[in-house]
Amino acid sequence: MRVDNWTKVLNESLAEAEKIDFSWGEFDCFYWTDWVVTKLTGEETMKDFFAKRGFTPKSRPYMSTKGMQRLTKKLDCKNFFELICEMYGPPISPKKAQRGDLVMVKLPDIFMPTLGVCRGIDVMFKTREENVYVPVTKCQYAWRVE
Repeated sequence: MRVDNWTKVLNESLAEAEKIDFSWGEFDCFYWTDWVVTKLTGEETMKDFFAKRGFTPKSRPYMSTKGMQRLTKKLDCKNFFELICEMYGPPISPKKAQRGDLVMVKLPDIFMPTLGVCRGIDVMFKTREENVYVPVTKCQYAWRVE
């Protein structure tokens, strides 16, 4: 369940995230979205998921796309999409995504799908080069954050 003042928390979290540089295994699409979910719900979804799988990550469990793929396999998932489904349940249509929900898109020139946070009509994604904003209607999958 989201915290009482979740809209304020979301706005502040997105503003803060815009200023933080992308960093594999620290503040990439997997970690920064979990950071937002934790702020919105007070629950540590990633930490709990890792614990259920008997995995204790080091401070930076990967430092590249290939490292993320190795982590995905270590967590018994076929790919990043399956990993997110295991953590957050079955996806919903991006057309049903609301502010604070997680959304996935395959961006051009990026090897694997990217996870972001819905801001309303668009979604914020962090890439190595910059923050990217994509209309929610152009995304492939979404997960409700409650």
